[in-house]
Amino acid sequence: PLIQWLASGHNKYKFTTSSQETGPLAFADDLVLATGTEAQMLIQSNKVTAFLRWAGLEANMDYVGKHKTVVTSMTHNRHRGLHPDIRIDGKLVPRLNPKDTYTYLGQ
Repeated sequence: PLIQWLASGHNKYKFTTSSQETGPLAFADDLVLATGTEAQMLIQSNKVTAFLRWAGLEANMDYVGKHKTVVTSMTHNRHRGLHPDIRIDGKLVPRLNPKDTYTYLGQ
């Protein structure tokens, strides 16, 4: 139910190099929230927090071996300093610059 909830609405990341969009990415216990704005990220992060509380779960943003388990915000954020930090389950969400690469699964 969480992925369907996150995929609903207009909270997708629109690539600047094409007309393609992507929404949340999930596999097993990994989740990536991809949005185009901070406001959309706040909506999505609040959905995740509400779901975690409903399900009796908590977010895990710890390192596992050499791999990092994170929730990453990919936003077109030109005014980073104007917006509050994004938190899920009370935990700070690491940010990814739109120009940075991100390996979702694998090394």
